[in-house]
Amino acid sequence: MKSYKEPIKIEKEEFFDVMQLDDDNKKCDAVVNLVHSNYDYDWLLSQISSLLQEDSNELKRVGLISIGHIARLYENADREELINLVTPFLNEHVLSGFAEDALSDISMFCELH
Repeated sequence: MKSYKEPIKIEKEEFFDVMQLDDDNKKCDAVVNLVHSNYDYDWLLSQISSLLQEDSNELKRVGLISIGHIARLYENADREELINLVTPFLNEHVLSGFAEDALSDISMFCELH
């Protein structure tokens, strides 16, 4: 079981370096740190969106969790945009629970426009 680590700021260059590694655990840690590093919403969401296209379910899982964090942390988060990223995963058995959690965060923290 993985233990909790407090997120730390990660520089964009370091994030890109880690994402080139063949180590999903380090990549997942880098993604969590990235979400908590206060970067531009649009740039951050493009990184998470790319992550959701990866083959690894572990990376998709952390991407879905990150969308929930984005919904909570970014006041300018676009509710519909986040929902559209999450919805395709509702039918994937391994990821559906994480998608449901992300949708719950989105509905709770993102305003309707």
